[in-house]
Amino acid sequence: MLTGKFFDSVHGIGGRVVAMTKFGVHLRGSVNDPHDFSEQCSKVEELGFDSVWLADGLTRGMPEPFELLSCASMSTTRIKLGTCVYVLPVRHPLVTAKLSATLDQLSGGRFIFGVGVGWKEEEFQAVGVPFSKRGRVADECLQVLLQAWTGNVIDYHGDFFQIKGVRMELGPEQKPHPPIWVGGNGRAAALRAARFADCWIPTDYTVEEYEKGRVLLRQACRGINRDPNELKTASHLMVIIDRNQHEADRLAKEVADSLNEKVEELKKWTIVGDPKEVARRLNEYNTVGVSYHVLNFATKVRDEERIQMFAREVLPSFK
Repeated sequence: MLTGKFFDSVHGIGGRVVAMTKFGVHLRGSVNDPHDFSEQCSKVEELGFDSVWLADGLTRGMPEPFELLSCASMSTTRIKLGTCVYVLPVRHPLVTAKLSATLDQLSGGRFIFGVGVGWKEEEFQAVGVPFSKRGRVADECLQVLLQAWTGNVIDYHGDFFQIKGVRMELGPEQKPHPPIWVGGNGRAAALRAARFADCWIPTDYTVEEYEKGRVLLRQACRGINRDPNELKTASHLMVIIDRNQHEADRLAKEVADSLNEKVEELKKWTIVGDPKEVARRLNEYNTVGVSYHVLNFATKVRDEERIQMFAREVLPSFK
């Protein structure tokens, strides 16, 4: 496992190691204008964020994340490039191994592999993968990936994949492999993270849900004799930020309406407020052990303005 590389630390009072908070931005990419996406990534890098992320979906309108992140790797030098999250069970793991290794090589070892099991049943039906068994398929994909990335001959015999005598000659830049972040909410995802991951990243969890989830995570680690301190916890949160609380609330209402949801419900799992309130809410997550935040800025317009506001008025609070 790669641990600690993407979570720099400093020594606090009495020599206690305290994790520094880092932030990534969940961007929306377009195959129609990859240059625009690359420019967005460059700006996010200049603003001081640690990473950019793309979502995945086999049949949905979003682009294939490996291809678009490869474009971003050419226009950036420092920022990390992540998938949040890549739907493992709908692709063959050897294809995934080749694509991920290529991106890690192109980026000079800046790839973070966020993975999940997926939720859209029709995608699984289309590729002949049993939806009810997608978790088990994902686990086998991870086992194959860990073998494939070594460059050694693969000898794998599972319920879903039978691979013998194959060697992937192109491996990732990072050794032994890119960091694996397991997404998903609930017990199954936490158990998968304990087995395979460097980090667990649920989506839209409240602070209270993180407290309960981290208890489950520690139990899962101890069940396989893994040190729970090796496994980091990240958030994947929607942030609705504006210059004052009134404007942020107004925007939250627009977002809620677009999702056919009551704004009161939206606010239970979304951070809404001016920069001071957003910083306060994020710090609540930090107090329960979240050390990295991947932020979705919610709106399809003026994202750049809100990202800049966050970088200018919130990021300094965590440095």
